[in-house]
Amino acid sequence: MRGEGVDNKGNRWSWAWDGPPDGKMHPFKDNSGQQSVRKEGNVLIRRAEFSDGSSFDARATVSADGNTSVEETTWKSKDSKEIKSKSL
Repeated sequence: MRGEGVDNKGNRWSWAWDGPPDGKMHPFKDNSGQQSVRKEGNVLIRRAEFSDGSSFDARATVSADGNTSVEETTWKSKDSKEIKSKSL
């Protein structure tokens, strides 16, 4: 798995992760933290914990035709502030 994007300040970000969808934590390729992934039906559930103390929980649902994915994520900063996001 990998992801790329731009934050609200215009800074580009990216990540890469390779691990089985077994629900256990496995490290990101850059050792910035770890992530678990598991699948429940057509929902992909992810949890990540980063070395700076921040984390996220995400649920991605794939459409019946397999062409669209919607991910709802709750990010938690190291000082416990939460941000919720939804991505298509």
